[in-house]
Amino acid sequence: FIGPSNAGKSTVASLSPGKVILSDDLILAKKVDGEFKVFPTPAWGDRQTGPRQNRPYRIRSLFKLIKDKTVYLEKFSPAYALANIFTIPHVPPELIPEDGLLATFSGLLSAVPCYGLHFLPEPSFWQHIEGLKSEIAFSKKET
Repeated sequence: FIGPSNAGKSTVASLSPGKVILSDDLILAKKVDGEFKVFPTPAWGDRQTGPRQNRPYRIRSLFKLIKDKTVYLEKFSPAYALANIFTIPHVPPELIPEDGLLATFSGLLSAVPCYGLHFLPEPSFWQHIEGLKSEIAFSKKET
């Protein structure tokens, strides 16, 4: 789940009992062994739940949080996702490599599907995410 400050990351974390929450604010994403993975940061937030393991977790999908009056998923094209996500990290401009960060985000968004998650402050959004996982599993069986 990604989004700028006040997007609803803490809300989503609090509505996710039984799920592993690495942080409701900041994680580290990195390409390891050809896959994009996230790592918990040393500052475990109050919302961190699940086993406190310092290990990578594979990124299967990205969900940009969008507060709305209805709950639904909106598939983002890699270009649209790049335009939306590239503006989120808080990296001082003088520390951004000329092509490194853009290349990393482009690679991530080519490898991992990205969605806009329109949601209300209640847990029904999980039904949409779980349904998406079922659709992906079903389509892989057919190919």
